[in-house]
Amino acid sequence: MKHFFTLLLAAFCLTAVGQSLPMGIATKADFSKGEDVAWTNFCNEALDLSGAEQAEFWTGYHQMEADMAALKKKKRSREMSLLNPFMTTNKAVVQVIEDIAEAKVAMVDIEQDFMLSLVKLLGPKLAIKFNLAKREYKHQLKEHRRQQD
Repeated sequence: MKHFFTLLLAAFCLTAVGQSLPMGIATKADFSKGEDVAWTNFCNEALDLSGAEQAEFWTGYHQMEADMAALKKKKRSREMSLLNPFMTTNKAVVQVIEDIAEAKVAMVDIEQDFMLSLVKLLGPKLAIKFNLAKREYKHQLKEHRRQQD
């Protein structure tokens, strides 16, 4: 019971802190030119970056996205190999599962490295604002896609 109250208190504190942070993302995404253009414009407007900051930010972001895409492709390929009916040995299955786990860890590492570089480039407040902007954009994108259906 003591642990329950500790967890409840921690959840309350984290929720209270999250509610007190200023969101500052009042930007509306414009999907008229496509989702990629909308994301770029949304992010540029939400973060209010200078030209040099934009160039460095987007170079790092696109590199991170390319690295993530390669790992996702590898992970999917390994997941599909688990469906192979000829994979009969436990050793082969365990190896594939380990490969998938390694890909997942590498994806987290890539995202972490990007966020750390973002803190160095823009500072902690804008790095946090980027995460909030990304979350808000995903929400708006989901709404946009729902309206398209």
